[in-house]
Amino acid sequence: MTPPHSEKSTFGRDLILLLGAPLIAVVGLLAWWKPWVPRIYSAATPGQVFELAAGTWDWSDAERRCIENPHSLSFSPDHKAMYFADRKGWKDDSTGRMRHTAIYDIQEFTPSRIRGLIRGETRKTDDGVPVVWDLIMTTRDSYAWHRTDWRTGGRTKEVRRCPVSTKPVEFMVEGDSVVSVMVDSAISGTP
Repeated sequence: MTPPHSEKSTFGRDLILLLGAPLIAVVGLLAWWKPWVPRIYSAATPGQVFELAAGTWDWSDAERRCIENPHSLSFSPDHKAMYFADRKGWKDDSTGRMRHTAIYDIQEFTPSRIRGLIRGETRKTDDGVPVVWDLIMTTRDSYAWHRTDWRTGGRTKEVRRCPVSTKPVEFMVEGDSVVSVMVDSAISGTP
């Protein structure tokens, strides 16, 4: 017969193994996976980030995604400007007028990020300087926006690439400005 002291130590050891081993495995998995760290995708070279970001996109949770209100991104040949064109447009914070385009003056870029200041930006940070935006590639086919005055890791919801069959939002650039936007009224409901 086993002494009572020995049964207690066997039970304790078994309990530690039963609870401890899975706990250690979960902690190890979380340390490796890091689900709380926002994912970032890096292109092979810094300049390739422009190829990845160019295209037609829509918010990941948009109703009728890529049909009703996609937007298009393109870049000047020298990569000093990013052109943003939105099918439906948005209300400008400073003027209250509808806008369909924005031009970002690119300040810097890395294999995973493009930093730009919107021309004519009127929104200010708490420090009184114009808001600057980072387009952060999260995968080859998704990105998120980050304002430079937001906490590290703070982002908008994801934006996903539209299928190739999606009609891009077309626009014309002359010199330093967008002169016209071709909006498909049958899809967006705007003239």
